[in-house]
Amino acid sequence: MRFRAPELALVFGERAAALAEAAGSEHLWVNAEGLSVFARMRMGQRPDVVHRAVTVLRTAEADGHAELAAQMRVELAVCARSAGVPLTGLAALRPVLSQRDLPAVCRALALMQLVGCMAPVGRQSFMDRALAEADRLIRSDAQLPDVDRILLRAMVASRTAAHQRRHGDLAASLDTGQRALDLLDGLDSEAHDGMQLRARVVLDMACALLDRGENRRAMDIAQRVLSRPARAAAVGPLAWLRLALATRLHLSAGEAEAAGRLVRDALHSVQRYDLTWIEARLWLELSHVEEAAGRERSALHAAREARRCEHVYGRARRQAINALTGEFGRGEESVVDLAQLLGMGEPPSARDSGARGQEKPSAHATGADRASAPSGLSAPKARQAAATGQTAATEPKVASLPSAASKAASELPRKYGSAEPAAETSGS
Repeated sequence: MRFRAPELALVFGERAAALAEAAGSEHLWVNAEGLSVFARMRMGQRPDVVHRAVTVLRTAEADGHAELAAQMRVELAVCARSAGVPLTGLAALRPVLSQRDLPAVCRALALMQLVGCMAPVGRQSFMDRALAEADRLIRSDAQLPDVDRILLRAMVASRTAAHQRRHGDLAASLDTGQRALDLLDGLDSEAHDGMQLRARVVLDMACALLDRGENRRAMDIAQRVLSRPARAAAVGPLAWLRLALATRLHLSAGEAEAAGRLVRDALHSVQRYDLTWIEARLWLELSHVEEAAGRERSALHAAREARRCEHVYGRARRQAINALTGEFGRGEESVVDLAQLLGMGEPPSARDSGARGQEKPSAHATGADRASAPSGLSAPKARQAAATGQTAATEPKVASLPSAASKAASELPRKYGSAEPAAETSGS
């Protein structure tokens, strides 16, 4: 249900969390609250869930719910990328990537977000290896149901297509995107992914086709999802898709009316789900469309609405950044040991055979591949965990980034100039 119907998962999670808190059951509360956070993230409500996700993370780590804690760290990494502090997201992912005893799916999801967090400063060869390792982990997990395996592999393919397009390999991006669509078409029902993943893949493919100047193909592939009723989880990607078509296709061709219709359709959908961070960009582009159509009064109204939404989102974003950096720091000093993390995904026999004949590893290497355990920390109550300001574990420092690159990535501004969402969800 978390992927198939996140809107229902949100209702059930909120109700279960309220009942568990009234009954005083912290175990039930932390799982129900984690479900609510996951569902809200699928629906694009990122800044608003940061404080709740941090509370769930602290409680889960204190109570020993390692898998739930790993899931919350992945979700918080998505929030950090969306807020413009990707190295803070990397700091949140570090314990997940360092623990050997977590399920393979948890590490695969963390590797996908690692690629996004390292995009400003990472090497393309490493990104390729990380995504290949994520796909291998998913394929090798025998406990995964077939539907979940297909969804997760399509998710990796979607992330790979976006990564290839970012590096200018448009042909490979289109091929990988088509492979993701083929995987989704292999499901017995299109409802399994809640329409979100398919919308993201089509968004990447349409933008790649527009980059190549194949406008007609971009419009044709976009109609695959735009002609269907939008699910709640797909509202954000579909809004970005409409905006890309409006600004890069219709407006550039002088078709202001067609562009305006697409932007207004996107605005109508995002306003229903309070996606203010997308609404601000849509109002701004609508002001340009109205100005091009000669409607100055409407253009001024759209510009004022854009400024209002930017103010609302900016305040929520600053609060989210304060909570994230207060919990994980800004990530200037340390990141993960990239080569070692990818080696950790190999089967034990491969690791053992590669390790024979080598000298004893240094203290730096042996301390890098495991997260520090909590020491002397009693399990807090659910609401006490939000107020303590304590972290459940001290994370290890592994390898250092060059200071200039780290500073540049940590100070990335929030950019409204992209036609794609700022960060993909871990579950999509």
